[in-house]
Amino acid sequence: MGPTLQYGSARGRPEGTLAPGSRRSHERVAKGTPYSGEQDWVFPSFKLKGDKPRVANMLVEDHLRPAAIAAGVLKEGESVRFGFHNLRHSLASFLVQAGTNPKTVQTLLRHTDVHTTLQIYAHSRNEDRMTAQGDMLTAFFAPPTMVQ
Repeated sequence: MGPTLQYGSARGRPEGTLAPGSRRSHERVAKGTPYSGEQDWVFPSFKLKGDKPRVANMLVEDHLRPAAIAAGVLKEGESVRFGFHNLRHSLASFLVQAGTNPKTVQTLLRHTDVHTTLQIYAHSRNEDRMTAQGDMLTAFFAPPTMVQ
């Protein structure tokens, strides 16, 4: 496995260190920015003319939070903590539910212990529990029936 892209590192990296889908997305984004040189930042600060990377809170407020509102994950004006860390939990839960080997998920999240991955990050989604909750809500919100 090749070197890992570190937060805030320059874009230049050996061929093959990004998944094909990530590489295509990155190339598409690079075409739309004046900061697409090999040594430019992956997320450059336009305010600082690409000399420094954007800080995470700018990315959250400009892109991630609006996307979460559009997807219905958050409500407009809701003041809850929401950022990239939430995506780590979502990724872990999705991968475990999809049947990905827990050790692979542990490696992707860079946890030293699989226990952390499974007990803290991967939130269970028991289909029976979800069905039971749905049945209860359906019954709860059903129009009342007349009893003779």
